[in-house]
Amino acid sequence: MNGTTESCNPTMMKVRTENGVTTESPLTASKNKKRRVDGEESGGVVVSLEAYIKKLTEVKAEIAEVKAENTEVKAENVELKAENAEVKTEIAEVKTEIAEINAKNAVEGEAKNAELKALVETLKQRHSNQEQEDDDDDLMSDDDDSTEDVGSPWNIKYKQLRQYRMANGDCKVPFTYKQNQPLGRWVGNQRTYYGNVQTGKKGQKITQERIEKLDSIGFFWGMKYSTGTERSFKDYISELQKYKATMGTFNVHPNHELGKWITRLRAEYKLFKKGQPALITLDQIQELKKIGFRWKRQTK
Repeated sequence: MNGTTESCNPTMMKVRTENGVTTESPLTASKNKKRRVDGEESGGVVVSLEAYIKKLTEVKAEIAEVKAENTEVKAENVELKAENAEVKTEIAEVKTEIAEINAKNAVEGEAKNAELKALVETLKQRHSNQEQEDDDDDLMSDDDDSTEDVGSPWNIKYKQLRQYRMANGDCKVPFTYKQNQPLGRWVGNQRTYYGNVQTGKKGQKITQERIEKLDSIGFFWGMKYSTGTERSFKDYISELQKYKATMGTFNVHPNHELGKWITRLRAEYKLFKKGQPALITLDQIQELKKIGFRWKRQTK
């Protein structure tokens, strides 16, 4: 044999030729050929074992990093769940406190409302009692001031005139009143006596007390002393409200037309309170109360 053998392993045998070219042994050449063919058929690239191991190590490192990140995320999720649980617990505690406060306020509110209602009722009762006392005092005081004999002829005619007023709505009894001619003449005489007072003429005169009693039922003294057309209850109410707004009181002078009307109202109210026939109705009384009218004359 012309060449020399470098290795005793037949599969890795290399032969050096005389001209210095190294050739593979038949077995080694066959295996290498198969490796090249397999690589070409698979379209792959023939790499060394060191490169493969390096690449595998890098992939494993990346996988380890991803796992570590997942572990951190899981830990964060656990922390978030714990925080959510704490928040839910706090919310539940706040709701419980609110419910307790609402329940307490409801109980206290009902108690306060009951106290306020009781106080309002007490004040109403006191106010009602005071009004009743004032009205009762007023009813008694004015009646005691009268010096007229209840059974006197004048008072008998006065009562008949009141009945006429309730039946006909005014005190204008005709002089020739068929149902009660004496009453018609009596009314005419009162006007004459009133005229004597106003003009200073000689003759019988009417007393101030009787004038006020007749004024209290809206007596008509005649055209000479009349203020004009008859005024309605609403007209007087309107004038009374204006007077109160201007003067701050319902104490109108008795000689004023409005004052005479108030005198009549108070006199009729006394009769109404006693259950006697009166020239004032319950609706009119309620309307006067709405504007704050007091049945007893206010004193300074």
